[in-house]
Amino acid sequence: MNTLYPYVHASGKRMILFSNRRALLEQQRRQAQGTDATCMICQKLEYNFNHGMSSIEWVERNFDYIIIDEAHYLFQDALFNRNTEIMLDMVEQLQKSKVIILMSATADLLKKHFVGRIKKTYHVSADYSYIKAVYCYTTPDSVNKILNGVPPGEKVVMFGDNKKRLRTLHREYPDSEYLNSGNKDESLAFRQITQNECFSCQMLFTTKVLDNGVNLKDNAIKHIIIEQTDMVEFIQCLGRKRVQSPDDTITLYFLNSVFSIAGRYKDLKRDLAIVQQYLNARASGYEQGFWKINRTEYIPLMFDNSHHLVKPAYYKALSDCAFYRDILNKKTSLVQ
Repeated sequence: MNTLYPYVHASGKRMILFSNRRALLEQQRRQAQGTDATCMICQKLEYNFNHGMSSIEWVERNFDYIIIDEAHYLFQDALFNRNTEIMLDMVEQLQKSKVIILMSATADLLKKHFVGRIKKTYHVSADYSYIKAVYCYTTPDSVNKILNGVPPGEKVVMFGDNKKRLRTLHREYPDSEYLNSGNKDESLAFRQITQNECFSCQMLFTTKVLDNGVNLKDNAIKHIIIEQTDMVEFIQCLGRKRVQSPDDTITLYFLNSVFSIAGRYKDLKRDLAIVQQYLNARASGYEQGFWKINRTEYIPLMFDNSHHLVKPAYYKALSDCAFYRDILNKKTSLVQ
């Protein structure tokens, strides 16, 4: 914002900045105060589009620069929010007439999708020197040993995708908060993070509601625990901590569950096999016959309620399946 906006404004142009999370939107609105830049959450444009409004045409009429912060959202959220295809369609429709900037620390799938269509790439190298130690654990119960060993005055952030587990841990440790998308409006920690980029409790147990875009600037945060098998989410969670000084270091702990990864790989292989059957039927002109046979069978989340194959969800599933296969074949790992 500080670098791009003055150039856009001096050129007599207008810009819109999209974000994928409400916490990020609030931070962007504060940064945009005093300017004519428009800040909007992606889901609002998607909602308006689905309710008959000409959302993409509105963007086209009113803005010259379109910035999507944390743009991996287009694919990352597609398996549970199939409306991300609307944002992806907007980018593809307006890429020749507008300046579109996609920002992300985890842009691999974006670069694959838009290969040959990206005019310029800006790369900032990741610096993980602030991680003084990394520990891997294989049983969930190990987390209690980690938490019990945290000294007074030091804080912990734990990212996980099991709400019941995070809620249970919150109940076991009095000086803590549990944060998820359902309780963020009433959460003191969420309000503190969006306003001051820190939180007052010692331990914060959070879902992916804080997985990207949000800054945590607090030297007291010395421990980050991540229980995520998705590589993009893993990197995004790790990136929430913003280093303030050379001695601002953390210890990283992560759960390495082969059983969980194997389960996800098995599910994705099943889903992609069904999609391939659908693609074969469509190519042969038997799409209606496919749905007639399979209307009461299990349907992967890559299809919406109208039996439309959601492109970003399909691309994400293909990428995840290949990644999990490589982990199980010991060709890669969550931590390189």
